[in-house]
This record gives sequence, structure tokens and C-alpha cells, in this order.
Amino acid sequence: MKRIIIFLFLILAFSVSAGDLELIYSEGTIELKKNSTWLEINTGDYVKENATIRIGTDSSAEFEGEYKGEAVSFSIIDKGVYNIKDVLASSLDIHDSGFLTMLGSKVDFLLNTPSSTREANMGTRGEEETEDEDWESADKYIVKGIEELEENRVNIALQNFQNALQYAIEKEKPEIYYYTGLAYYKIGLKTRALKTLIMSNPKPYEYYYNDYVLLLGSLYVFSRNYDKALQILDTINNKDLSKNDRQDLHFILGIAYLKTGNNKQARNHFKEAKNINPDTATGKNAFNFLQKMK
Repeated sequence: MKRIIIFLFLILAFSVSAGDLELIYSEGTIELKKNSTWLEINTGDYVKENATIRIGTDSSAEFEGEYKGEAVSFSIIDKGVYNIKDVLASSLDIHDSGFLTMLGSKVDFLLNTPSSTREANMGTRGEEETEDEDWESADKYIVKGIEELEENRVNIALQNFQNALQYAIEKEKPEIYYYTGLAYYKIGLKTRALKTLIMSNPKPYEYYYNDYVLLLGSLYVFSRNYDKALQILDTINNKDLSKNDRQDLHFILGIAYLKTGNNKQARNHFKEAKNINPDTATGKNAFNFLQKMK
């Protein structure tokens, strides 16, 4: 019996190879082709790099793993049949570009923005919610959720945002979805972050609008929805952006245009990103793209 147990353990231990990719998030119907049969797979399942998968209507999937000795991740949110190797090939240069590092730094910056900065835009919300602990409102839970995010207690923050949605009126929901999207990104669920940010859809006058657009546009690029990325990024008013955000915007636009085959526009945006500050990581990455495009 002991030998059988050890044998089974070894089978399990070596059933996942270094080239396998894990489905870390799924929504709807995700299927894996086995010979002529389609088998449904779920979060936690693994696929080979040469696998073919099918994404159903209103479904999405996010994978991560290792490919050619490098850590990779990618997202698919559109219905269709996909060869994993083809998706990896189209995603590798985004990984190599420093794009995800830039995006992660942006999220970290937003999560560490001082409360006073947020409250200056949100009014006296923070003061009002402390007057009566038994008083239930969306504002109360939004503030608590943001405070938990600042302390990196993401799961508690998510619970507060869920509570906020129970009491929120329609005009309060975009902000809740925005911070919920940040929280999902923080725990590594980029596709769920994307889906949540899509539900936010704030008005251009909201204090977090530009940050929202940069995040959503970046996540569309991550999921290879380049036309949607260009569409949403076009709504930003450049004059309202900080120097760093303008550089990030041009870099993201450069990647999106490059992926849609518009090399002229891609080159222009990479040049803008480099010229804003050639010494930053984003400036250097933009320069690297320009070198490759010669």
C-alpha cells in the first residue's frame, strides 16, 4: 500500500511540466480540444503550450506559466478558437517590453496615493462615515475598502466594496467598481480586473477618470484587444495628465498601434514617450521599440 501511495504521489508531482500553463481565472465556458472532442476546463486546470482552446460567448480566460524559460501570462476575453502557441507568440513582445512592470507600478502608485488626496476629491466622506458605526451606506464601505487597500489587506477591501454595492445608488457604483478593479489587479487577476473596470464606466469629470482609462486601456492591450484599447485611450485629455502619465499613455498607444499594423502611428507615440524622459524605464523601453522598428 505504501508503495502505491508513493507511486500515485510521483504521478501527481510530475503531471504538470514546466511548459504547462495554468488557467488562473475563468468565466463562462472554456473548452480544451482533445482529438475531436471539446472538454470543459476550469480554474486550476493546466493546458499544454500547443493546446487549442475554445472561448464561449460572454466568457474569458487568463493563463499564466512558463514559455521558453520565461514567465508568461495572457488573457482572452473574446469568443473564438485559439491555439495557445499563437497567443503566446503575439504576447511575448509585450512581456519583453516592460509593459506589465509599468502597469504594476501604476497600480501600486494608485493604491498608495495618500488618503488626503482622495478625500480632497471625494469631499468629507471620510469624516461622515465615522460619526455612526451602525449607519449603513455605500460611502461608509467605500472608505473602509480604500483604507484596507492602503494596508494591502485586499480580500477585506473586496468584501467592503461588495458591501458598498448593496447600499449604492447608480451614481456611486462606477467608483466602487473602479476600486474593486484595482483590488483584483493587486491579487493578480488581470482579467477579472478588466471585466470589473468595464462595469465602472465613469464620466469624464470624475476625479479618477484618467487613471481608470489608463488602466482599462492597458488591460485591453494585455488581452490583445488593441482596437478597444485605442478607442478608450482616445478619450483622455492629455492636458490633464502628469508628465509620467503622458509618457505611459504614449507608450501604451505605441504598443496598440504597433499591434494593429499602424507602424507610423506606433513610431510617433514611441518617440513621444522617449522624448518626455529618455532616462525612465518607460522611456528606455520606448527607445528599444524604436530600435526594433528600424
